[in-house]
Amino acid sequence: MPRHVVAKALHETQWLIVNASEADVRCVRDALGDAGNRVDQTKAAELHGILDHTEGPAVVVVVQSSGTRALTGHQVPAPLIVVDTEPSLDRAIAAVRTGAADYLPGKLSDIPRLRQRLRHAAMKAAVDEHSEHRLARLRRAVHQLNIARRTVSQRVDLLCNDFIDGYGDVAREVEHVRQTSHLRKLFDSAADLEQLLCHAMDWTLRHAGDCNIAIFLDNDAGEAELAAYMKHTVPGDDDVVDWLRDHVIPRAANGVSAKPVTVSPEEVLPKIDPLDEEQVALMDHAFVAVPCRYLGESLGTILAFRRDDEPLNDEHVRLLGLVGETFATVITSIVRREEDELADDEDDEDEDDWWRTGEAAPF
Repeated sequence: MPRHVVAKALHETQWLIVNASEADVRCVRDALGDAGNRVDQTKAAELHGILDHTEGPAVVVVVQSSGTRALTGHQVPAPLIVVDTEPSLDRAIAAVRTGAADYLPGKLSDIPRLRQRLRHAAMKAAVDEHSEHRLARLRRAVHQLNIARRTVSQRVDLLCNDFIDGYGDVAREVEHVRQTSHLRKLFDSAADLEQLLCHAMDWTLRHAGDCNIAIFLDNDAGEAELAAYMKHTVPGDDDVVDWLRDHVIPRAANGVSAKPVTVSPEEVLPKIDPLDEEQVALMDHAFVAVPCRYLGESLGTILAFRRDDEPLNDEHVRLLGLVGETFATVITSIVRREEDELADDEDDEDEDDWWRTGEAAPF
């Protein structure tokens, strides 16, 4: 036990004497000497109320005589000394059952012996209070540690979730780059526009499943013209193509974004002529329109549609957007290449006709 606890044990201990006479109180004071300056006399009925308002360690001294069994059957939350003026075995057992830490047979007039017992009781009270304070601090520390543990656990969970989300984002980005690279390599292998259209439809069918595909390209006047059509459930008749150009293409062409636009069956149902068999075939179909833009200029639109019972999901829409983005980039290269080849052919023809125009020989 710390020395400062031992030094203050007697000075800060409150002594409560129960059922004692004035002579008994004087004996206790004499045994305590100058240090025992906190001695109160009380009755058994008032003891618990006094202990509830007592600060610091307290020791209860109960004086029992014939006819006085003050605390039998009542536990006292403090070190208890029972002084029995008429000791017996039964009374000693009853005192121990009550919770007595010490049992003194005889009177309080034996000051040396009483002083020794009181000092021992004061030390025990100080030790108990010191231990209780330490336990209280430990409980508070454990409580704070539990709060900190829960906080750290929550933060670790958040960090793990962020890590998982970040890993998922990175994985998706890597997959996007891989698919873009593969698609760009496939499209770059196209020798002409016709082969590019075939590659675009074939890649879409392999990754999005069976569906109707219509690819429209913008002419010099900005009007959409059908460049390729792949049938799955609806034939590409003229009425169907015209309906797609008039009612679905504008949904993608009117925007400035290159993101795919989804069109539900409920949106197109009012625009279908029930007397037109070709248009009726488009009922219950969900559409995805992918604008093909390059440097903000619209080059065309890719349409993919099939029945609403097996609609194109978000992953299919993302892949179609990738097709539209890559298609718009590659088609410009093919057009420039064809224009360059056409210009070279015209230059070759001009060189072959130098003798007719009277110009100087190109060699």
